[in-house]
Amino acid sequence: MYKVDSLGSVYSYRKPYGPGRWIESETPKKLRPCIDKNGQPRVILMKDGKRKNMCVSYLVISTFLGDRPDGMFVCHNNGIPGDNRIGNLRYDTPLNNSADRKNHNTSFGAKGENHGIAKLNDQKVKLARLLFTQFGWGNKKICSLLGVSAGAMYAVLKNITWKHI
Repeated sequence: MYKVDSLGSVYSYRKPYGPGRWIESETPKKLRPCIDKNGQPRVILMKDGKRKNMCVSYLVISTFLGDRPDGMFVCHNNGIPGDNRIGNLRYDTPLNNSADRKNHNTSFGAKGENHGIAKLNDQKVKLARLLFTQFGWGNKKICSLLGVSAGAMYAVLKNITWKHI
């Protein structure tokens, strides 16, 4: 048996009783969530002897607002995946979830300098485009100056990447 509170905590009324055995307890124990690759807290729950890895935000919202309607996502109003208070959660469309990620700058498709493996920044992109258009520098010369591959620089110069600059 489990309990979920409105602040985003999950409790278990089970306690270990020997290897692989559990008994019911009168006092709940707060479960410590692990954080997944997307920053979402998750807990392991047991049902019929099987483990189930559950997202805390889903447990909280389904406890207080009911099951997720078809086609809807669980969204965090403030963009912080670890803030699972019921007042911070809502069901919404995938389109609005994407808009939230963009507004909170938590998008999986980070652009420009915000991308984790970016070798360029806004200033270097502007310089590359200036050298190419105004001074007639070639792709290879700009690549060697800025330390990026020819393919990456081609995409910058042709506005395939870094379109926001």
